[in-house]
Amino acid sequence: MISEEFFYDNETKYFILKPQNELNRNKKEDYLKSVGFYKEQDKRKKLSGRFTEDHIKDSLANALQVVFEVTESCNLECKYCGYGELYSGKNSKREKTNLPLVYAINFLNYINKFLNQNLNRSLNKSITISFYGGEPLLNIEFIKSVVDYVNKIKNDNFNPRFAMTTNALLLKKHIAFLAENNFRLLVSLDGNKNNNSYRVYPNGKDAFNEIIENIDFAYHNYPDFFRKSVDFNSVIHNRNSVSEAFKYINDKYKKNTNLSELNTTGVNEDKKYEFWEKYKNINEDLNQSEDYRFIRDKLSVEMPVIGQVSKFIHIYTNNVYQKYIDFFEVSSNNTYLPTGTCIPFSRKIFITSKGKILPCERISDEFSTMGYISESDVFIDYERIINSMNGIYDKLLDNYCNHCFYADKCMQCIFNLDLSKDKLVCHGYEHESKSTQIISNYLNTLKKERKFYKKILKEVFYA
Repeated sequence: MISEEFFYDNETKYFILKPQNELNRNKKEDYLKSVGFYKEQDKRKKLSGRFTEDHIKDSLANALQVVFEVTESCNLECKYCGYGELYSGKNSKREKTNLPLVYAINFLNYINKFLNQNLNRSLNKSITISFYGGEPLLNIEFIKSVVDYVNKIKNDNFNPRFAMTTNALLLKKHIAFLAENNFRLLVSLDGNKNNNSYRVYPNGKDAFNEIIENIDFAYHNYPDFFRKSVDFNSVIHNRNSVSEAFKYINDKYKKNTNLSELNTTGVNEDKKYEFWEKYKNINEDLNQSEDYRFIRDKLSVEMPVIGQVSKFIHIYTNNVYQKYIDFFEVSSNNTYLPTGTCIPFSRKIFITSKGKILPCERISDEFSTMGYISESDVFIDYERIINSMNGIYDKLLDNYCNHCFYADKCMQCIFNLDLSKDKLVCHGYEHESKSTQIISNYLNTLKKERKFYKKILKEVFYA
């Protein structure tokens, strides 16, 4: 018998909270127990999965994105840059290196061998070749050469697309090439002149006018390309707000903007005060905005809070499958790899300007380097990756995973932990005693944003 606080929605085939009722915590807990949210499970058995060589090879064959760090050089020196003075570790090692073209070609040939083995299971065999920096357009000849080489690859399992993150300062100069090759562009812009004032030249001069001049040129001279292929990203900090950044870009370019926060990992101890002065939480800022409903309706399922709710639905419904074969597997027998760390290379492969192979551009290469490229070879250290990943899992299992409410739904990346310490501290750990409150918070958010419930079920896709 379903709780009277819910009704059955015929269209989505889910039980939904009745909007007129406020559920107290006891009722929520009773209902969640009745549908098995607190069913006792042997977590040690459930989290007994271990990382293997097959994981790596499967990920390489099905990689969604290869990201080349074209150059470490940049024509801006943004005050909150992840490679700037606010951060330590990898971020202090920038040497303005360019990635050698032969390294990129060697790696493309290496990936092509995996694709030729017919291990790629994706429907359209698409893979995105992305260019990253620094400012990638400072090394345009490298980009042109890679695009030319990729377009000559003949493989039915290889359907390439091109993408780039740019500060737009060289957009006017190279827009014809980018449009001709159907690039997907992500332009960094934090809003109006004051909002964008952390984005400056190395001499400290404000770059806003030149940035806007370049974006305007693309907007007016390549309208179809701009409409289909140009997106924006706004970093939220103490000189702007979600509302200001969103409204400026929406009013001027008829575009929504992606929202991101300053990276809280790897902050320099000597710069923590300065960092937290600049930092701003997106959800808190948006909730305080007078334009909350306008922005919510425009962003729809792209809203940060909706993203969190989407993950909750993804985790807790029985109608979400990651791959077709899951339809035929018995979920109770599934085992999981501990932590929420992506299987290396399953989402992207990041090639640094020095030829190091990493699973992501967001993490330090100190503990995450998984191979390298030379002028003559590509080497991925399978044994080192396997031993390292499983060794970290073993450190976390007894102290955290086996007692954590999020254990089989974890979102914590191990590479964002301090791996230099013998005893690891997991930031994502939540003891099971907190489970009722955690789920209650998600349900309350779902009720508050119930107009997006159906959109989440129908439109949100997890790669």
